[in-house]
Amino acid sequence: MGTGPLATPASGSAATGGSGGAGGEGGRDATTSTAASGGAGGQGHGGAGGAGGSEPVCGNGALEATEECDDENLVAGDGCSPTCTVEEPVLGCPGQAVTVDIGQVTFAGSTQGGGNTSIGSCGGGSAPAAFFAVTPNATGTLTAKVAALYAKPVVYARATCDAGPELACDGSDTPSVSLIVKAGVPVTIVVDGSAGTEGAFNLSLSLSVCGNGLLDGSEVCDDGNTTPGDGCEGCAVTCACEGCSGVVEWKNTDDHCYRLVYGDDRSWSGARTECQLWGGDLVGFSSTTELDTVKGVVIAPGDDDVWIGGTDTGDEGEFYWINGEPFVFGSGGSPWATFEPNDLLFGEDCVEAYDDGKLNDEVCSKSQDYLCERLPVVGPPP
Repeated sequence: MGTGPLATPASGSAATGGSGGAGGEGGRDATTSTAASGGAGGQGHGGAGGAGGSEPVCGNGALEATEECDDENLVAGDGCSPTCTVEEPVLGCPGQAVTVDIGQVTFAGSTQGGGNTSIGSCGGGSAPAAFFAVTPNATGTLTAKVAALYAKPVVYARATCDAGPELACDGSDTPSVSLIVKAGVPVTIVVDGSAGTEGAFNLSLSLSVCGNGLLDGSEVCDDGNTTPGDGCEGCAVTCACEGCSGVVEWKNTDDHCYRLVYGDDRSWSGARTECQLWGGDLVGFSSTTELDTVKGVVIAPGDDDVWIGGTDTGDEGEFYWINGEPFVFGSGGSPWATFEPNDLLFGEDCVEAYDDGKLNDEVCSKSQDYLCERLPVVGPPP
């Protein structure tokens, strides 16, 4: 039997069916030698219909076909229009209208072609500027950061666009301003340049609400409250001690809080329990730099020995920090004291620090002062 060709579906349109095969050649009757009729033509197989062409869907977060942008919403004034075209900043008052929710949104724009009638206290005035009329949807902290492709960028905030009171201004290499805003009350953010500089920029606007237990916007910490003196104040890490009796000393280095407790002698395990109640643990030093820094600001000459978080419990001679930081000091040599650690009388499994910062292994039942450490809070307590 003849076979018809198979059709190949065309992209975006229906495929046509294959034509029928040619008829088979006629044979001869063996007894009469007369010609037999030819075979029937083969049946062609129709090709499957191709998929129809699809239109881009604005707002689905995927950049498709003719879209210039797609920020997964259909909100106007956020840098990407409801038709998925890039919205250019308004080069003058009243500014491009922007509504900001909790979180962050980024705009790409340019100051080229703008007027230079605006000036901030930290710069601007001699270069074109772009204006944004920003309305927050919540009361909190608004932070505006500029990453510019031109030199000497400036960003400043005003209460109103036309010569309103200036709220903040920054003319550093990576300018950023933060200000307290109220829900529904607009402020003007101006992206500018100094000494005539202009060009493309990215403006990031972030809105955070301190005390909601969520790490949003520009917050460093948020422990679900606005209580002062608890280590996270104004959603920034603090180590100030409110109402301390004089037996506790708090210090802050590189966003680590160190708490030296003296006059409340504890065993190593008892000291660790107290540190954990504070929200931290016995201190661990992940580098000699950290040890030297803490030695200089926390442990003063003449102080008593203090418990720290080192131990070799479970595997003699293999020391580790109980808070999980890497133990980089080995088992001997600096910063260990001379001839230490020595596991005297086979009972020294916990690490203490002398007032000069040298380390020593000691029996864990000894009662003495202790040093706690807490990392920045990054969310509400469990």
